[in-house]
Amino acid sequence: MLFLAVTLGFFVENQREHYVEHQRATEYAQQMYDDLKEDTFLYNKLVGWIDEHLKSFDTVNMLFGQTPPVSNKRLISALLPMRTTYPFHPKTTTFNQMKSSGTLRYFRNKEISKRVIEYYDVFHAHLRVAFDYADKFFTTDVQSFMLNHFDYNESAYFGDTLKVDNPTYLDRSPKTDMLLRNRMILYCSILKYIVDTPIRAAQKRVIILMEQLKKEYHLD
Repeated sequence: MLFLAVTLGFFVENQREHYVEHQRATEYAQQMYDDLKEDTFLYNKLVGWIDEHLKSFDTVNMLFGQTPPVSNKRLISALLPMRTTYPFHPKTTTFNQMKSSGTLRYFRNKEISKRVIEYYDVFHAHLRVAFDYADKFFTTDVQSFMLNHFDYNESAYFGDTLKVDNPTYLDRSPKTDMLLRNRMILYCSILKYIVDTPIRAAQKRVIILMEQLKKEYHLD
């Protein structure tokens, strides 16, 4: 009888632990689902912003190619909105909490657990590397050129507007125009790659992962 009572006690305690872990897994799944929705919103915003950036450069690129060259005012006015980078700040709160606390094991579905880890450790990492590279290229190549040739006191940096009618473009020549144009072309190419490859891949993974979490844990 004593053995039966002890065995039953272990069984009940084990069932209780499973129940508690399942409840916690459901809570974490809901939190992660909400984080993934925010990532989806972020990706959509980034795609929209970068698409607008690329369209704006189409206009700038045509200005570079005009003969005779367009005025400093016209060229710099078109370039001002392009003095920007696109930092990547995804929502990782729930994943970081689960990873540091060891509660990722609460996701007993091995496929879900694997996809969660891959999404945050691989897809996010790929995006961070890509955006960091784009930011570094903009700072060291595009912005450095503008700082050396334009007078930033003549424009509102955050308003993208000129304060003067005849802005400065130091040592302007066909060569400097080509150097700036090439830098802008490469920067836009990097941004286009980010949209076409790591962002698109992450968007697809988010959809799959959200569907799996919703189905597994009956989320709203």
